[in-house]
Amino acid sequence: MSGISLETMTKDFDVKADKPSWLLSSYGPAKSEKNLLPPLDESPEELRLKAVTATRNGTIDEYVRCSSTFN
Repeated sequence: MSGISLETMTKDFDVKADKPSWLLSSYGPAKSEKNLLPPLDESPEELRLKAVTATRNGTIDEYVRCSSTFN
């Protein structure tokens, strides 16, 4: 893993230095590595699927209540 060091990882976690472009993105030290915060990593497509599923199941209010914690 070239280019990865304690210094670069520390900088990645500093929100003043580099802010993630997607609010729910987690951190993985390299492309092929697992995310370090897996329960927080959901893409817009995954959230859209959850919303559609909740609508079909009649639980959209629960989905909205849970998703509002990310704002």
